[in-house]
Amino acid sequence: GRIAIRTRFFDDAVKDALARCDDGKGPWQVVLLGAGLDTRAWRLAPPASAPKARAVFEVDVREVLDAKQALLRGEPLTLAESYAAVRSNLNVPRDARGGWADALRRAGHDPSLRTAWLLEGLLYYLEPRVVDDVLRGTARMSANGSTLVASVVNRASLRRATSGAKTSKKKKSAKSAWASHCDAPEREFAETGWETRTVAQPGDPSADYGRWRGAPPPPREAGDDETPRTFYVVCDAKARHE
Repeated sequence: GRIAIRTRFFDDAVKDALARCDDGKGPWQVVLLGAGLDTRAWRLAPPASAPKARAVFEVDVREVLDAKQALLRGEPLTLAESYAAVRSNLNVPRDARGGWADALRRAGHDPSLRTAWLLEGLLYYLEPRVVDDVLRGTARMSANGSTLVASVVNRASLRRATSGAKTSKKKKSAKSAWASHCDAPEREFAETGWETRTVAQPGDPSADYGRWRGAPPPPREAGDDETPRTFYVVCDAKARHE
C-alpha cells in the first residue's frame, strides 16, 4: 500500500544520493527530521559500490528518541559510520537557542559536506511558518549537491483530512492533526532555496513498485485543487545561501 511505496521511494532516494560517491565531493551525511521510529540507520545499507555515510543525525523530541534508543541500543549501524540523536523540537525556530539547526551543529553536522535530508511524513503536520523555517534552514545548511526528499499533500487532501476529523464521531486519525499543504511543489520548494528534480504521486510509474492498487492518479492540471494528492518531492540544493 501507500506506506510501503513511500518507504521504498525514500529508501531509493537515499541510496541514489550515496551512490554519487566518486565525484570528489567528499562523504555524505544523512539527516532525518521528525525521525520518529524510523530505522534506516540500522536497516538500510549503501549501494555495493558506495561507502557508508559519514554520519546519520536523527532530529526529534526527547521522549521519542529516548524511547527509540532504549529499543535499539547495541544494534549495529548499516547506513553510516556514526549516529547522533538530536533532541530538539522543530517548532522552535531553527536558530533560537535550542532550535533544531543549532542542535544539529552542536551534534557535529558539517554544512560544508553534502547532506541527504529526509522529511518523510512530516511537513503536513507542521504549521506553514514552521514548514518555511525547516525548508529555508535545510537549504542554508546544505553544501552544493545536497538532496532533500519530502512528502507533502495538496489543499484538497488537507481539506478532506481535516473536514473528516470534524464530522466523524469515531476516534480521530493522525490525519486530523495535519496543518499545511503544498499545491505547487516546484514553485514552493524553489522559493525556499531548493531546486525540484522529481515530483511523483503514489501510483505514478516512478512510485508504484508493483504495490499500487487502483487507478493511477489523474494528471496534474493548472488550477486543479479538487483532487486530493500526495506528492513525493526530490530536490537538489541551489547555490549556498550565506
